[in-house]
Amino acid sequence: DGKPVGTTPCRVENLKLGEPYTLELKLRGRKKWSTRFTLDTTELRPFHARLQALPSGKPATVEVITTPPGARVSIDGRALKGTTPLVINDLQAGRKYTLVASLPGRRDWSTSFVPESGRRLQLSGSLPAEDSGSSSSTGKRAVFQLSSVPPGASFKLDGRPVSGSVTLRPGRSYLLTASKEGYAPWSERLRPRPGQKKTILARLTRRSQQGNTGSGPALLSVDSQPWSSVFVDGTLIGTTPVANVRLAPGRHKLRLVNDELKCSKNITIKVAAGERVSKKIVFGQGFLRVIAKPWAHVFINGQKVGTTPFPPKRLYEGTYKIVLKNPALGRSEERAVKITKGKTAQVNVNFLE
Repeated sequence: DGKPVGTTPCRVENLKLGEPYTLELKLRGRKKWSTRFTLDTTELRPFHARLQALPSGKPATVEVITTPPGARVSIDGRALKGTTPLVINDLQAGRKYTLVASLPGRRDWSTSFVPESGRRLQLSGSLPAEDSGSSSSTGKRAVFQLSSVPPGASFKLDGRPVSGSVTLRPGRSYLLTASKEGYAPWSERLRPRPGQKKTILARLTRRSQQGNTGSGPALLSVDSQPWSSVFVDGTLIGTTPVANVRLAPGRHKLRLVNDELKCSKNITIKVAAGERVSKKIVFGQGFLRVIAKPWAHVFINGQKVGTTPFPPKRLYEGTYKIVLKNPALGRSEERAVKITKGKTAQVNVNFLE
């Protein structure tokens, strides 16, 4: 409601039950995120917000220098070709990245950064030699202790069953989920830092008996793969996963939109009074095949994906802007291509004609 309460991750207390609130998140270089909610229980209610990058003009460039040189580099868990010193082009400006540099016999070096449009950013770091003791191999990893309320929940990490504690390598994110019979599913995305130690407490919400108490509003929870903005009857309610959205009994139209991938999905649901409804929406995938003579750089929605020839590329269903460029011939072509689940769309361009 316009009052600053802190920076994420953040816990807000002393809110009144039954009173509507507006939650708003802002981050430099990102689109503002907001949602309306009303609390009907004293249990902790989580919000997971995905702040989309603002559109930018020129791509950003980063130069990575390490001492000693020759380190392998990964960004957000994606390994890059080559070793340091390394120049990374075509990064999205305004977006936060996590970089990890690794070299055998040395401790990893990691840093987070937000590149600016059209500018070259230089990142420098040292990789100290590992100690001879065994503690060095675990010091650079993060350890998370897992527990739940109520106890007895089953945990999965990226779909793989885990229990007790997990030791994770920094440089990428992990999806931790918890489930227990009679309770709504719980999830949290972990972004480990070197040497981090933290206890993860999964607070589970009990499902209503038979899903219908016969009175009061319905509660809707939505998750999706990939992430998406969720609209109910035309009103934005948040970014997946969203939980315990109050709905009046009856039919409602859901629209899930991923602006970055330019894909969307529409479904209709019917809820009863007091019912708890959980939806997991998975967008279908198809393929894009590009054939260019003699060759072309290929861009999808402004991001370079490769130079022909390359194998058919898997994409989520939706409509994409495809641009083919051949600088040697001074030619380019732009197409709008619709990807359909289970099918292959093809783009043919002959720059020699």
